[in-house]
Amino acid sequence: MIRISVLGPIAAQSEDGPIDLGGPTQRRLLASLVAANGEVVSVPTLLEHLWGEDPPPTGPATIQSYVSRLRRELGRSAILTESPGYRFDPSEFEIDAHTFVALMSNLPQGPLESVEVVRQALSLWRGPAFEDFPHLDIEARALHERRLTAEEKLASSLRMVGDYENALTAADRVIAAEHLRESAWIERALILHAAGRQPEAIKTLDEYRSRIAEIGLDPSPALSQAEDSVFEELARLPVSPLPVPPDEFIGREVDIEELGSTISSSSLVTVTGPGGMGKTRLVLEFLSRDIGADNVWFVALGSVGSPDGVLPAILNAVGVEARDQPLETLISRLQTSSGVLCLDNCEHVIDEVADIVSAILLNTQVRILTTSREALNVAGEVSINLGPLDEKGALDLFLERSRRVGADFADDDRRVSNLCELVDRMPLAIEMAASRSSVLTLEDMTDRLQQRIDLLERPRRGDTPRHQTLEALVSWSYDLLTSSEQTVFRRLSVFSGPFGLKAATHVVSFDTMTPEQVPGLIASLVERSLVVRRSGDGYRMLRVLRSFAAERLGNEVEPRLRHAEFFAGLSTRIGDGLAGPEEARWIEVAQAATDDMAAAIRFSVESAHFDFVSDILEGLFDWFYHRQPPAIVDWGETVLAAANGHEVTPIASAWASLAAMKRGDVELAMEYAERGIAFSDGPAARFPMFMAGDVACYIGDLDMALEMFDKQLVRASSVEDTVGVIDAVAGEALALSYQGYYDKALAVAEGIEQTARKTGSPTYIAYADYTLGEALIGSDHSRAITLFSRAVERSRSVNNRFIEGMALTAQGWAYMQVGDGPAALESLKGGLDVYRRIGAVSYTWTAIRYLALLAAQTGDGETATVLMSAASAAGRWPYGLDEIKWNQALESLSDDDRFVDWKAKGTEMSIEDASALAAAIELSD
Repeated sequence: MIRISVLGPIAAQSEDGPIDLGGPTQRRLLASLVAANGEVVSVPTLLEHLWGEDPPPTGPATIQSYVSRLRRELGRSAILTESPGYRFDPSEFEIDAHTFVALMSNLPQGPLESVEVVRQALSLWRGPAFEDFPHLDIEARALHERRLTAEEKLASSLRMVGDYENALTAADRVIAAEHLRESAWIERALILHAAGRQPEAIKTLDEYRSRIAEIGLDPSPALSQAEDSVFEELARLPVSPLPVPPDEFIGREVDIEELGSTISSSSLVTVTGPGGMGKTRLVLEFLSRDIGADNVWFVALGSVGSPDGVLPAILNAVGVEARDQPLETLISRLQTSSGVLCLDNCEHVIDEVADIVSAILLNTQVRILTTSREALNVAGEVSINLGPLDEKGALDLFLERSRRVGADFADDDRRVSNLCELVDRMPLAIEMAASRSSVLTLEDMTDRLQQRIDLLERPRRGDTPRHQTLEALVSWSYDLLTSSEQTVFRRLSVFSGPFGLKAATHVVSFDTMTPEQVPGLIASLVERSLVVRRSGDGYRMLRVLRSFAAERLGNEVEPRLRHAEFFAGLSTRIGDGLAGPEEARWIEVAQAATDDMAAAIRFSVESAHFDFVSDILEGLFDWFYHRQPPAIVDWGETVLAAANGHEVTPIASAWASLAAMKRGDVELAMEYAERGIAFSDGPAARFPMFMAGDVACYIGDLDMALEMFDKQLVRASSVEDTVGVIDAVAGEALALSYQGYYDKALAVAEGIEQTARKTGSPTYIAYADYTLGEALIGSDHSRAITLFSRAVERSRSVNNRFIEGMALTAQGWAYMQVGDGPAALESLKGGLDVYRRIGAVSYTWTAIRYLALLAAQTGDGETATVLMSAASAAGRWPYGLDEIKWNQALESLSDDDRFVDWKAKGTEMSIEDASALAAAIELSD
């Protein structure tokens, strides 16, 4: 029987696997019919569901077409035509919503048995009911209410069997979904009461009372009764000297060990780090363990409003009163004790804390542990800077906290890790994001986190106001800065990635801010944990801090303009550096600057500073061509759409052409290149001319390729562009090789080899080796193979995956020429793997074609035919000698009775499936 799932994204599954339900509109139609529970849904109603108040004139016919497609997938009797519309027959299917309702309607009497059935029912939910279909809001809300009722039933049943931790988790999931659901708050209090946690139970009920009071509601009798049942035991409970953390401690074991070893040998240890990094949670966990101290005193200074309140707070924590001479009284008390005094959140009263700590250390044996955004600068102090969680700790923290609100992402480690990286693996930010996972998908959270930090709001019992949102937390630190520090902090937000002191000085030093002031002010921000120091003179801002600073910066143009100016200049230097012996170092510079280059382009396009854009695109073109990093693929098309006849058009067209080529759209790649050529016949045209030649080589129009490379050579030579000359001459040699003019190709390739070696660039030396190998492939296979091996080795030394892929593929073809099947297979699979990993669709088909030919030569007729047919259907037919070999192979394969079936199978095959099939080819012994 086919299963229909509506408790989450709509889906269908048969015994053979998932069923394709079509596009969004067709799925919306099915959802409307399923939601009707066997009732007829009229055509006018369906028109409104699918298109709103303005359906297309062809709407009824389109609905009929959708119904026909669904019948093909689900069975002809699934959807019946009944006046005045259509009816879905639920009796033919297993629908998860119906199963859920049936399970919850027939619960067993015993709590233990009930737990199992409720869990089975809740396991059917994969997300909000009828997700993505707002027109079914009434039906979705009804099912959502049933889900919350089931969660409450689970909580009460777990409470009855004594599983208080999981019971609490279930109740919290309900509260997270509906903050004013009284029954869930009462259940939560009853669970805590049953677990012997009466103070927390009372706090739970108090919190609910406060919430309903804010909106003018009175408590019900049930709430008062619950309070009476737990309040009488509250007075008999012992008071803990330490705050009780609300959640399990995750990660940071290395930091706990470092803290323990440090405080055992130092009288004063300060844990520093940005707000939200978990300093307080770390010290509470450390102090809650057996640390070999007779006494532990914890003083929360975050709520102390002024320096005058510091000493009274410490006196209160150690249990003494002193109206006169309070400091002397404190010291006298501590002289008779040994232990650890912890002063938490000192940054806003740091001078007062430093004075008191100095006096305590001078007169007692007490060890002092403090947390602060910056060190106290007291003699003998040892600072431990608390950075982000490691990758595993961040992942574990998000998964555990999200489970508490009913979300399970155990199979989404990669996407969860990406989300944690967006908040720099900051514990508080991770916990706040996890708290929203019951109502938002990972994709939603990731998208919204990239735009705003306001998502991360998580009011929680016991949190101070500044810890309830990340924005409030950062504002706490920002307000403690001087005016000049605030100015630098705001202006530094224009950097999207790491930055050096030179870049920072260029961006922030204008108006009254002088270049000489900048180093000291950045150092101050580092001390206050608002800027992170990297190796050398490098710095970076955590994303949360950068987002806050950017909002404070507002629409101020000058920092962004200076930022774009700096990275336009850097791009030119990168282009020069990549063409020289220090290519590897400049690759690191380019990679580190990618995000800032993107930001500079966005600003420059929006503000029409296209000269900056031209410098960036020209400087980075060869890096883009040889490495094709995904993060920058869309730059050219973005710029081209906004260029409006600006002189940036040729280089933007070349970028757009390469992007289209990368994703396999060869026709569009040529269209973009020709657009750039038509715009200008000057030196800038060398970039689109190169791409036109490159595309022409790929499709077999070798006369056009030679014409384009020759024109590119003239223009590159006119501006003494060595790289442009190498690209043009290498392109000419390759085009001659592909035409079979190996002698001419060899003469050209040998000439370019000398020029490439003079640059000292591993990429261009590898490119020359590859080009020379292609010229020799028709006459000296052994030397060609050696050259391809050298090209692979050199390109790998600078992570040039594109040349590596080309050289491996050409090497495989050379091995095929000499009959070395195993070596050919290894090289061709290597080339295929490279192309797949960098997402070069066009060249992936090239590797597939050669592997298909190898399969034909070694007797695997089915694989060869399927792959050849797949390549042909994708428009990737070979030319020249390759085409002759290809046609010979097809002719020999066509005698097989199964040939037609094999061809049909390949015609329907995607590039992903074709790649997988090609990668699985094995040679028989």
